Amino acid sequence: MSVDPKLQIKNVLLGVTATKNDDVTPADIIVMYWNGYEVLRHLFQVTDYDAIITVEEGQHFPSVNSRTIQGVPLRYTGQYVVHVIAKDDETIVTAVKLLNKIRFSIITEIEANAQQATYSLKIRQDIPRTRRIAGFSPLWQQDHFIEHRPMVS
Repeated sequence: MSVDPKLQIKNVLLGVTATKNDDVTPADIIVMYWNGYEVLRHLFQVTDYDAIITVEEGQHFPSVNSRTIQGVPLRYTGQYVVHVIAKDDETIVTAVKLLNKIRFSIITEIEANAQQATYSLKIRQDIPRTRRIAGFSPLWQQDHFIEHRPMVS
């Protein structure tokens, strides 16, 4: 039985935590699948989240040394983009500080869950570029790349 890699990554990211600028109050973070920017307005303005972590559909590449059947690889390695979006407001001095706290929490969670029985996870350790999302004045975004590799059985 095969499990969706996006679901496995999302379940690992549910453990991500961060605090607001007072370093005491936990930030309200939701983890979900990527549905586009139009969903963000509702989540930030109506439900008042501090940050949103989304998992985008991945790109799949044949795994190295993977066996093939009629020229088709049996195993694929997936690379998934994780968007982290935070808002600037009076309770968070800068969204960039919150994004960096979340980045370190993501690295910690991925490293803690890197080796599982059926898959392994790896995050690119380069520093993501923080950018302002056009059309949403107080929102800032960082993108992270997570590699999902099924284990050889």
